[in-house]
Amino acid sequence: MKQMYVMHCTWKYKNWRDLFSYCLNNANKFRIVFPGSMAQIDPNNPLGEGKKEFLNLKDIEIKNATNTKDSIQVEGVLGKESRDLLLKFQEPSFNGNMSHLWNFSIQKDDVFSLEIQDFSVALLTSSENYIKELEKTGINITNEWDKVTEQR
Repeated sequence: MKQMYVMHCTWKYKNWRDLFSYCLNNANKFRIVFPGSMAQIDPNNPLGEGKKEFLNLKDIEIKNATNTKDSIQVEGVLGKESRDLLLKFQEPSFNGNMSHLWNFSIQKDDVFSLEIQDFSVALLTSSENYIKELEKTGINITNEWDKVTEQR
């Protein structure tokens, strides 16, 4: 059974760096939403932070974002370069600030999905076993995150 937890301000969660790093290191796919088309890069739009860098990755798929009007979705397999970029743009949130990425997710097949919305709202959907794995590493979300739903 899958469980979903939410944290409304990632930078306030004391184990945010540990949780993000653990999920990132265990994930095998990523998805990022950016405003505009591939050709539209607006340096003044904070929602487009990282767009140029992610569009320059190899082996990505670009399509229209399904839930966001006039936006694109960049998807790919997580490799060293994409992991490094995600970590770089997430780094400010480890120091009490907002992430530089507006809307993205990382996932490991059907095991877990960690999604960031509006720069700082985190949704973790995972099995109970994955939550137990996290707890073994010292990362406990069940006491600090809000449990949203259980899904089959």
